Amino acid sequence: MGFYIMRWILLVSFATLLLIGSLHAAEVKNLDAKQVGNRVLFEYDVAGDEDETEVTFSLTINGKTYNADTLHLEGDHGKVKVGEGKKVWWNVLQDFPKGYAGDLEYEIAASNSSKVFTDKGKTKDIWTTSVFSYAAGGGGPGGGLDNEWLEVGGWGDLYYSLIQFDLTNLPPVASSARIELFVVQMKGDGTTKMYMDRVAEFWDWRIQGTGSDRKRLWWADRPAAVQWIPGSLPAPTVGQWYSIDITDLYNAWQSGTYPNYGIQLRPVSNNNRWNEFYSSNYTGDPSLRPRLVVKP
Repeated sequence: MGFYIMRWILLVSFATLLLIGSLHAAEVKNLDAKQVGNRVLFEYDVAGDEDETEVTFSLTINGKTYNADTLHLEGDHGKVKVGEGKKVWWNVLQDFPKGYAGDLEYEIAASNSSKVFTDKGKTKDIWTTSVFSYAAGGGGPGGGLDNEWLEVGGWGDLYYSLIQFDLTNLPPVASSARIELFVVQMKGDGTTKMYMDRVAEFWDWRIQGTGSDRKRLWWADRPAAVQWIPGSLPAPTVGQWYSIDITDLYNAWQSGTYPNYGIQLRPVSNNNRWNEFYSSNYTGDPSLRPRLVVKP
């Protein structure tokens, strides 16, 4: 028993993706639909920087909408890996034994609603070290630089990095929140595991401090911090994004349990071990700056 599609009306509406910065959240592209025997084949691609996303599917037939859980579908819907050549087969006669005639509208959408924050003007980050000042003339006391890098590690001394994102207009509650840092280069004897702390007090080297200038976070002026994630974080891999899950801390900030003063990263090993990430000052490719990815 056949069925007839009198007219295709392709109403492709993509889920709203609220982005600040340059990370591309998942979106559905290159949609196509065609009748193959007693089935309809829907084809599409999923583009984006994340590994997978939630893809929703719905049909509207003669004004009535049917969601995926009410249809006999096979293929790529629900959790879907990012990539090309996605297919959804609709077994029409299992839902309409007598077939149907009329207008068919369909919607395939990426429901990934991540909000990505990478705004240089509102991200505060810097590295500081325990021995060398990096000021003109060299020597101590411990200082650092406000440059294109974030350093964690050391060679007998210690290098810490601090990062604070402005959470204004971000979701009040997150199902997932993570900080992502791009690992730049290898030096010394490799990378090191890290500890992550919750920074517990206000800090801003540009307006306060005991050092001789306001160009760096002097080691003596680093803020109080409390270890947040028990144990250590794994060592990063050069040339890849490094992700730190801060969902609990993000929600604690947003609920007012703790004020948001950001995080601090400390090395587990300082035996010529180094983690180098791009900072919010990096200009070579702004998409590689630190980013906060939040899912409501």
